[in-house]
Amino acid sequence: MEKPRERWTIASLSARIGWGKSQWLVFFFVGLCVAAASVQVNFVSFLAVELKREWGLSSFSSNTLLAVQFLGEMIGCAVFGVYADRRGRRPAFVLGTLFVAVFGVASAFSTRLVAMLILRGLVGVGIGGITVPFDLLAEACPPALRGVVLCAIWTHWTLGSLGVIGAAWACLDGPNGPVAGEAANPLGWRVLTLIASIPPALSLFGICYLEESPAWLAARGRADDAKAIVLRAAARNGVPLDADAFDVAPEEENTEGAKALFRGGNFKRTMCVWTLSLTAQCAYYGVVLFLPLSTSSHADVAGGSYNFDALATSCGGELFGVVAGSYFVSILSRRVVLCASSVIVLIAVPTVLIDEEMAPGWTLTLTALLARGAAMNFASVVWLVTPESYGVKIRATGHAYGNFWARMGDLVTTYVGGTSMPEVAKVLAYSSFSLASLGAALLLPPGVMAGSRGRGRGESGEEDDDDDDEHEESARLLGSAKTGVTRRASAYESYA
Repeated sequence: MEKPRERWTIASLSARIGWGKSQWLVFFFVGLCVAAASVQVNFVSFLAVELKREWGLSSFSSNTLLAVQFLGEMIGCAVFGVYADRRGRRPAFVLGTLFVAVFGVASAFSTRLVAMLILRGLVGVGIGGITVPFDLLAEACPPALRGVVLCAIWTHWTLGSLGVIGAAWACLDGPNGPVAGEAANPLGWRVLTLIASIPPALSLFGICYLEESPAWLAARGRADDAKAIVLRAAARNGVPLDADAFDVAPEEENTEGAKALFRGGNFKRTMCVWTLSLTAQCAYYGVVLFLPLSTSSHADVAGGSYNFDALATSCGGELFGVVAGSYFVSILSRRVVLCASSVIVLIAVPTVLIDEEMAPGWTLTLTALLARGAAMNFASVVWLVTPESYGVKIRATGHAYGNFWARMGDLVTTYVGGTSMPEVAKVLAYSSFSLASLGAALLLPPGVMAGSRGRGRGESGEEDDDDDDEHEESARLLGSAKTGVTRRASAYESYA
């Protein structure tokens, strides 16, 4: 008589496989996607300054150039998130990356504002899909390491930011740029635009190595395909798995679409995630987008110069924020880290947005370092808790709509943080955003993914009792399978 197979969930299989070559491969290519998104987002702030000078744009028009890319990202998040849950993480990644690479290159040849707005909007749509692999990494991580890994992945964002600053120095103000007030012949923003399109093009190589999410395959009833991917990952990691000893347990499929984000106890969770996503981006991009404006003397005057020292130093704050986040999420609850980051952002970010003439230059650099680090820490942890907040059937949809509200935060900060607003209004606005994020962090329910609540305890310190917790579901299915095996064996012995 054939021995019945146990049914293991993808979460339990990820814990068995652990971290190895297979996960490092996913980490590398997801990191490349994160870097590509960072390059595009940071680059557009330089583009706005350059076009304002060269094309004679008004402040509103240059801010609209920033806003239209974020508007495209909002559309991309709404479309690609649902697409990823219905058609797969892999095809969503490919389409998003193609959008960013193709329309990014086309932007370099634009000669009219309307054309540039359309092209940057389409780049934004692609960025909404290029972040889909983040969910694939979340589903591939062993539960115990997920917090550290998903925070550490944002080091690639900082590397992308530094890469843009270096490329901008070479193309706009470096050895080819203005020297001692003399006329110069810089490479210009068109060359910078082409350079910014290289990372998303390189990301396309990941399609040869990245496999579909086993959790998504299991939710679509393709347990055999999911099992094959799991076995290949185990083989690469050197972990022995007997293919005849188990089957992949099915995951529940999402048939409700975005409505599921408000059902089954998800309403409070969704409201908190959306608030955190919006306020995190308001804070982060309030610093990132307007530092080139605050440190540049040529927003309106040709032949000026960026303060690249201040920009590069502030990126060091990002790196510190990522490292700190990776450490603290491994020893503290997500809620505590979010609250601490919110308080630091509350103090630092409004200071950065005050006109440079009202404070010494070193003050701007120091507060930019602190603000960018805290905002990056906060944003990276928000990106961690978002996929952890939902089960696999609605994870990509939940993350996509969280990202949608994050892009709304980008859109808001484009105008709220604009230099044309009174400094008092800016300080009040960003202080309000930080207070809202603090409130949402305090109210955020524990995550449902295995390993998202610390050592078997909820964020509030109470025992886990959420029926949707994937860890408990994994144990339940595994226990049911073992019970079934025992019953069959007893029945067989009685018969014999």
